[in-house]
Amino acid sequence: MAHSRHLALEDLHVVRDPDHLLALFRRLAYRVEPELVPLDPLDLEFPERAGIQRCFLLADHPGPPGLQVFLFELDAVRMAELRLLARDLLARPGHYLFVAIPPLIPPACGGEKGGYARVVFVHPRRLGDGRVGIRKLVLDPAHPTRHDLDVLEGIAADGLAGDPDALYLRQAQAFDVERLTGRFYRAYAGLFHRTVARVQEANRGHRRLATPEGARAFTQRLLNRLLFLYFLQRKGWLAGDPHFLTHQARRLAQADPPGNVWRDLLQPLFFDTLNRRRLNDVSPWGDIPYLNGRLFEPVDPDTDEQVFLPDDLFDPHDPQGLLGFFNGYNFTVAEDTPLEQEVALDPELLGKVFENLLEEAERGQTGTFYTPRSIVHYLARRALWLYLEEQTAAPCGSTWRSRPPCPTTGSPWPSPTSPPSPPLPRPPAPLPPRSLSPRPTRSSAPWSGCAY
Repeated sequence: MAHSRHLALEDLHVVRDPDHLLALFRRLAYRVEPELVPLDPLDLEFPERAGIQRCFLLADHPGPPGLQVFLFELDAVRMAELRLLARDLLARPGHYLFVAIPPLIPPACGGEKGGYARVVFVHPRRLGDGRVGIRKLVLDPAHPTRHDLDVLEGIAADGLAGDPDALYLRQAQAFDVERLTGRFYRAYAGLFHRTVARVQEANRGHRRLATPEGARAFTQRLLNRLLFLYFLQRKGWLAGDPHFLTHQARRLAQADPPGNVWRDLLQPLFFDTLNRRRLNDVSPWGDIPYLNGRLFEPVDPDTDEQVFLPDDLFDPHDPQGLLGFFNGYNFTVAEDTPLEQEVALDPELLGKVFENLLEEAERGQTGTFYTPRSIVHYLARRALWLYLEEQTAAPCGSTWRSRPPCPTTGSPWPSPTSPPSPPLPRPPAPLPPRSLSPRPTRSSAPWSGCAY
């Protein structure tokens, strides 16, 4: 059954302080207190504090086993700190979701609005054998996406406020990276076929693009290049602007007379900039690197002046436009592992998209297949394990615990000489319940300087 919408993009723009985060979970039908419940980090009794400055209880769904939502303001939001928090939370019974944020930014340092510049929603998971996995959604309140909206809508507590187990499973589904990738593939395939039709329609008299084969090849190159550029700009390598393509498309639309995105932006960017060596990476837009590869080499009819692509094909504000479509997703350049994943599109997608758009017969003839990350991760670890065992002459029985787990089951490979696993320690007491009385924190300073 479809759930009613709880949030709009405007609701994500204002998530810049603890009160608005509390309001967000209230909109998502979580059991929240009327006001924030501050906790003393020392009361949590974590073995590792992970640089906690302030923490709050945002929502509590009593169990057993129960589900709680916490907000942690940290010295820094890095993967190491998130792993520590996830490990310490999951050492206790129950289910957890937490939000990790660097300290509040004063308006003098963070612009007119100040507040949180980045909000990281973290879903920790118990994976068995004492291992902990985390999946995270990184929200930029200044530039929220439809993807952010969909993930947060997916964790709404509609009808499940009294069933913490079912609510946890709903959260797990919303933070499923493979599910996101599958949705993207389906939407990307639809975008591809729509764009092929638009290219043919706009170039009916062209010798190459009027044909289905020519329009298809041209469109595949165009989309592959745009997809790559979204990762490149996320890295800050397009004139230091993480929203370079959208900003340049707007600039052309506002020019007098208006420019054309294909002729005045993409053609010179693809073939005169990214494909050419330039002194100090100078370009008309700022520092943009030369890419030593073939992706941006022109292929007939890429540089043909008779090729015309209308501006509405690239509309950055229309989800049906090419830029608007990509703007609806989060992109990451982080190297994820099977245990630590960001709920965003990563560079591995480039190979998968290319493979999925190839016709099945062509895929078989060229041998173009891409191995899933979990298999590559396992093979690499397994090869390193065998090499180290051989080079160090360590007996198998003393190193079996270091063997990489099976990529299918997640369990360690058995060893005939392996000793039995020690029993897991008894979990500590649950975290403070919803009715915990707030106690004063050790530091009442609302700001932590302008370092972030």
